[in-house]
Amino acid sequence: APPTVAAPMRIKFNKPDDFTGDAATVATFLRQCHTYFLTFPNINDATKISFALSYMKGPIAGKWADRQHDAIQNAEFDAILSWDGHDGFIQVFKAIFGDPDRQATAHHKLALLCQGSKTADKFIIDFEILEADANLGDGALMEHFKKGLQPRLVERIFSLEHMPIALRDWKDYARRFDR
Repeated sequence: APPTVAAPMRIKFNKPDDFTGDAATVATFLRQCHTYFLTFPNINDATKISFALSYMKGPIAGKWADRQHDAIQNAEFDAILSWDGHDGFIQVFKAIFGDPDRQATAHHKLALLCQGSKTADKFIIDFEILEADANLGDGALMEHFKKGLQPRLVERIFSLEHMPIALRDWKDYARRFDR
């Protein structure tokens, strides 16, 4: 008997969450749109832009999307596509709604980040998200990490016979001692 060929599997992706203009959700919204577009490999730029605009809501993002939609309706779509299609739209979208200085914002948030009642695992995840944007050296990152970690964990790590010297090791000990 000839070998059977499995039918291609169709994966359903979630549609993006509504975007309201919050700079903190720009990357998530764009990722969700991009992931959804994978469902439609032949989708054109105009459709991608219209789709993204349809998920922009509220007094900030919704009004901006309305203005773009009006331009499309008034046959000004060529002006919108002068953004260099969807990639250009993304650049304009980031410039308008994104954080103008992600690095400075990450520095500030790292300075304020405290473990509090969170688990070490959750604190480390929050820390690593900011770590990527902060673009700081290991020494500065280690100081932020120690400052934000629960004092009981810092004391426990300091009591080790061989103090960790790498941030990765500090994270490992914090996880271990928090369990």
